[in-house]
Order: sequence, then C-alpha cells, then structure tokens
Amino acid sequence: MKKLALFLPLLAWLLAGCTPAVKPQLGFFYNEDGTFSPGFDSIRQPQGIVFDMKAGADSSWCYVLSLQEFNLPLTDVSSVLDGVASPDSLCGEENTKVWVKSLGKDSPIVNRMRSMGKEWFVPSVGEWRLLRKSYDRLFAMLDTVPQARQIGMNNYWSSTPEPDPAYPHYGITYDLYGDRYADSNKSDSCLVRFMLRVKLDK
Repeated sequence: MKKLALFLPLLAWLLAGCTPAVKPQLGFFYNEDGTFSPGFDSIRQPQGIVFDMKAGADSSWCYVLSLQEFNLPLTDVSSVLDGVASPDSLCGEENTKVWVKSLGKDSPIVNRMRSMGKEWFVPSVGEWRLLRKSYDRLFAMLDTVPQARQIGMNNYWSSTPEPDPAYPHYGITYDLYGDRYADSNKSDSCLVRFMLRVKLDK
C-alpha cells in the first residue's frame, strides 16, 4: 500500500502531461503558458480571449484580444512608425515588429506589450475592423469574464501608419464606433489593446 501511495501522484502527473492540447474555439481563453481553455481559470493566468478564426489553404489562425486595456502615452511614436499603411491589411504583427525596432526598449507601449509576451502586437486598422465585425459577440463574451476590461466603442491606437502624405510616419488611432481614422493622433495618451495571432495545426 505504501508503494501504491507513492506511485499514484506520479501516475497523475504522467497522465496530466499526456493530456492532449485543447484546440481553440471562439470564446476560449488564451493562457500565459500558451495553452487554451474553454473556461476562465485564474490559476492558469488567462491573458486573452479568442474572437475570430481564420482558415486558409495552407494554414489556419485564431485571433486573441487581450483581456486588459491600457491608457498609455503616445508621444514616443510620433514620426517613427513605418509599415504597411493599407487600412484593410491584417498586418499588425509585422508593423509592430518595425515599431519595436524603431523605438527600442524605452517606449511605455513596447514595455507593456513585452511584459505580456513577445508575440503580442498592436492591432492594425484591418485587425480592428476584423474585431468590429464580431463586436456584439465579443462584448457578450467579455461581460462574463472576471477582471476583464470590457471593449468599448472608443478610439484605439493602431499600428497602421498615417496615410496622409503630409504625415507619412505618424501612427493613427481607429474609431471603433464610426469605423474611421480618429483625430487623436497627437494627443498625450490613448487607449491601447493588444492582440495575438496564433497559428493552428491543420
């Protein structure tokens, strides 16, 4: 019996390690350890919620919105942001990499994003529009999540450069309510919400 008592915890640990990974679905949570779960489990430290699934010919992706929202200074990004300026491109991840390289480690926005993990990014206008299509569903999802910041119809910072040739390197904010570029580019701070794009096995 004594040997059995010693063996049972080991067996439980081995079985836990053999548990197949949970495949994400809409409304599932993305946890700090890179796993997905159907319910909110504070022990696993959820960071975001799946709000969209994209299936392509060669690969599939899911988009995750961070549960937290931040109000951060934007003065450090004026005149330094290059990248894809098309408002329809899902290019936040690529643009953010350019942004991080330009700003270095002293940016409040970059530091906050990095604290969540290296793969998070500032959404492009195209990705904000993707979220806007499922706004009502996402709002209902977040309404049931403890400690999550509800998504608002606000102006959110984007990683899409200003399309106006007079200001070619300004980042722009996106008016989620009006589906348009906002006029708060030169304000001292803005709402920032991060996204994550996770590639899924076919």
